[in-house]
Amino acid sequence: MKCIDAIEGTCKSIIHRLYLNYLEEHLDDTEYIGNVRSVLEGLDGFIHGNREAVDDPLVLKNVLYEFARDQWLQGLDDPDRFQEAPCKNADADPEEGYPIYYYDHIYNKGNYPL
Repeated sequence: MKCIDAIEGTCKSIIHRLYLNYLEEHLDDTEYIGNVRSVLEGLDGFIHGNREAVDDPLVLKNVLYEFARDQWLQGLDDPDRFQEAPCKNADADPEEGYPIYYYDHIYNKGNYPL
């Protein structure tokens, strides 16, 4: 097993456990997404301190980010809760639209709607 595979698998396991906790404890979206961000920032710190472990840190971080976001999107208990909200993100896929914008916004800004 390559080092990158071990890192990716470990991070996915941590993110999945955070997601299960989010569901079990009925946490707010902001809490779950903030926890994912903390994991990815911790990973980023590790990778920058151990450059030999990963050839392209950005690819790994994006894979894990998308893993966490896709897991959250698939588990929405009420996928229609976003249908009335306008999609303010011009790059968003019309099929997925607002939920992706919402997740990305919380991840990048730390809260919603500010």
